[in-house]
Amino acid sequence: MKIDTWLVESVCNTMIEMIEDRGYGVASRLKSVDELIPIFQEGGNIIANEITTVCIVTEKLGIKAIRDMEALATNSKHVFILTWQRPTPPAMKRLLNESTTSWCSQFLVSEVVRNITKHKLVPKHTKLSPSEMQKKLKRWNISNTALLPHILTSDPVARYLGLIDGDVVEIKGSFGTSNGTLHFRLATSG
Repeated sequence: MKIDTWLVESVCNTMIEMIEDRGYGVASRLKSVDELIPIFQEGGNIIANEITTVCIVTEKLGIKAIRDMEALATNSKHVFILTWQRPTPPAMKRLLNESTTSWCSQFLVSEVVRNITKHKLVPKHTKLSPSEMQKKLKRWNISNTALLPHILTSDPVARYLGLIDGDVVEIKGSFGTSNGTLHFRLATSG
């Protein structure tokens, strides 16, 4: 399979931005685009350090491959798995398991070619820490997060930010005729 350099460059830039936006620190690409093209074709790690590992899986992602990834999780805080094909149903079930989502995120390469948060129609989403959440909800006189409207954890921006059940996201943006509105959403799996 022939891989274009623009695709490799775009995917790597999106992954670096995602790692930074999730608060894992500044990620840097350790390899040149020419060194990355064979990795995109054959599989391997794009970024590997103590904070994050980003790896490409070229074959269909199954349970065995996820077990192998668990070993990577002992060396990194979070593992990002990029695949060319959708995972097998048992692998998908395991990836959606709460214990797995804490250390692993899976994306199709086609989902990270462009950074969805940079699109002009996508408002700014910010994941709130528990202390920020308490301050902001108190300020707006919201007594219980369960009263907030929901955002599904399967939402593309929620997946980008790594939201899990119970996280609260602040959304700033212009909707319709209003200028600079502020909204809060509670992340739920459905």
